[in-house]
Amino acid sequence: MLRLILALWVFFLCGITVSAQEIDSLELEITNTGNRRKKIDLMNVWVDQNCHTNPERALGKSIEALQMANSMKYRRGRASAHLSMGKSFQQLGESDSALAHYQIALTFFRDLTFDSKTAETLIQVASLNFSQSNFKAALQNANEALEIYEILDDQIAIASVHAFLCEIKSILGFKTTAIEDCRQSLILFESMNLTEGKTDLLNSLGKIYLDLKEFQRSEEYFTRALNMAKSEQDSNTIASTYHNLGNVHLGKGEYDQAIDYFSQALKLNNLKGNNHGIGYSYFYLGISASGKKHYDSAILFLKKSLQYGERYMDLEIQARDNTEIGKIYLETGEYDLALDYLKKGLMIAEKIDADPILQTCYYSMASYYDATGDIENALAYFKHYMLHKDEIYENQSAFKIAEAEALYNLEKKDEQIQLLRSENKIKDLEASERNLMNIWLITGLIFVFTTMVIVYRQYKMQNRANQILYKQNDAIQRQKEEIITQRNDIEKINQMITEKNNQITDSIQYAKRIQFSLLPGDQLLKRNFRNSFVLFLPKDIVSGDFYWLKNNNDVLCMAIVDCTGHGVPGAFMTLLANSLLNQISFEENINHSPARLLSILDEKVKQNLSQHSNASPTFEGMDMALCVVNLKTKQINYSGAKIPLYYKHEGKFCQIRPDRFSVGGNEIQEKKFSDITLSLETGDMIFLATDGFQDQFGGEEGKKFMKLNFRKLICNISNQPVACQKELLENTFNDWKGINQQTDDVLVMGIEI
Repeated sequence: MLRLILALWVFFLCGITVSAQEIDSLELEITNTGNRRKKIDLMNVWVDQNCHTNPERALGKSIEALQMANSMKYRRGRASAHLSMGKSFQQLGESDSALAHYQIALTFFRDLTFDSKTAETLIQVASLNFSQSNFKAALQNANEALEIYEILDDQIAIASVHAFLCEIKSILGFKTTAIEDCRQSLILFESMNLTEGKTDLLNSLGKIYLDLKEFQRSEEYFTRALNMAKSEQDSNTIASTYHNLGNVHLGKGEYDQAIDYFSQALKLNNLKGNNHGIGYSYFYLGISASGKKHYDSAILFLKKSLQYGERYMDLEIQARDNTEIGKIYLETGEYDLALDYLKKGLMIAEKIDADPILQTCYYSMASYYDATGDIENALAYFKHYMLHKDEIYENQSAFKIAEAEALYNLEKKDEQIQLLRSENKIKDLEASERNLMNIWLITGLIFVFTTMVIVYRQYKMQNRANQILYKQNDAIQRQKEEIITQRNDIEKINQMITEKNNQITDSIQYAKRIQFSLLPGDQLLKRNFRNSFVLFLPKDIVSGDFYWLKNNNDVLCMAIVDCTGHGVPGAFMTLLANSLLNQISFEENINHSPARLLSILDEKVKQNLSQHSNASPTFEGMDMALCVVNLKTKQINYSGAKIPLYYKHEGKFCQIRPDRFSVGGNEIQEKKFSDITLSLETGDMIFLATDGFQDQFGGEEGKKFMKLNFRKLICNISNQPVACQKELLENTFNDWKGINQQTDDVLVMGIEI
């Protein structure tokens, strides 16, 4: 359960994985900065990036940041430092210390401003309460955080908090609102094209429908979750989904199928060392064995589960295990053992205050006292059970308790009459019966009177509604006439829009002819490399990708370029890039250093787009791969800006990684492009490609093709004749895309040396 919250929240707070190089760069910046406030802020950022992997060192950094902030009376720095200390203590398992620092941070942030830091701290407190089974406290914290994120309109955070609320409410028994939170979270994540946490949300929805005994809908959600988890090779989620599917069969009384799923889950959990999952696997195997009346096996499994719950302080599973063991001892007539385990289960369930578990505990205690003849205690616990029924029946709970008491008393009435007659107390019983009849009579009269009042009110409301309907019909008739007039106006406007669209499309088609006239033809490439191809598939009429060739004696310069954007904006960038490449190749000797060309191009793009100002970050630029090929020696000099070089040499397929920054843009001021030299032989292959192919959505599940699959595809087709490679690439792309729209421009170049 906690895995869902942690996965979504780590994705929301971190956004991207931080590389070791970036961490080292951050530490260097902390050491070199002379601004003490900036130093404190950077230290807190460092803690956020490292508290999951190195909590001891993160704690030391946060303490240092707090001391500096206290000495400067820097309130925001103090608040962030307390938040960082809380995260570090939570990772170290010191929950009380973590909560104390979260509360201090929350006080500071609320005094300072109403922003995302306040909400982030509330979520940290909520996750801590959740891990300690303080579910109602976690619910309150998460609701407060949601209000803040809704004001800030932070869609990713809103989706994550809804997922968290779904899990909490499901445990507390608020099924209807839990389903709504899950659905809202799924809608938001799908609208933002995010997949992180989607598997767990499907599992949460399935569990809610399982609790409501809607087995078919539950199994549909679990099956979708299992397929996604298998495609992502997520062993922990696969195991938990096996638990869920097993519970569907358990609910339908199909114990053998349930045991098969639980056994598969246990095997996976043991393989991964998932102690929480192992405890639940044994628990469900115990429930299944109990359903088959194999009580000895059931007790053995449940006690193994209880050992894991006690060892790893999992209060929820401890409550469930003790209660189920007590129920089995009750079934087998071992009443003393049954009472001991039922009391332990009830005590823990009341501590964590989770209504569904409490319902089971109260019902089991009522069953125990009924079996042992203690009618007074049986009725008391049955009242508790009725008061904790699911929220769907809250409005009827008082009536159901009264009805249950009456039925319970009627079942025992014959025994009581015999006892009273033997003790000469029949008159008291008859008086009690008359009182009971009077109560039912009064209740019936109240019901009849209430029904009459409701019917009369509905009659009055119907008359009032008829009068309103008459007025509305008259208004609708007038509106109908206005709509007809407006429809005619809209048709004229649509005709004008169609004409404008045609004019714009014609203009863009003409721009396409201009853009394609600037691209080098196949003749120059074929003249130097007879076996070569270019696969060029623009997303729109005009493209943001292009390729460039320049022949200088025995040296051929070739490049593929992916400009920012696609369509018309991308096409403008290609015109600028093509012009600058031609200018630089004319002015500079770049036969031996493609990195020098990239550096000069980077500077000229910044000049042309006025990107030297640091006032605000701009990202317009291009990704690029440039190769200088000596046609005589077959030596290749390569330099890349985010676009790799793939090549096949001596039967081995290899990749040269590019530099990790683009040409243009002012987000990185100091760039140094690298030159890499290769000596190839006749028959070797080289491939260059923009990211349009690997970013295409498609396949059965609508996912991206991905870089790894693209590399495998290039490797496979490199064994085929060059004349077939372009066709294989294009067919693979179209099959993957299917009915989906093309995501980006696609450009792939292949050359046999």
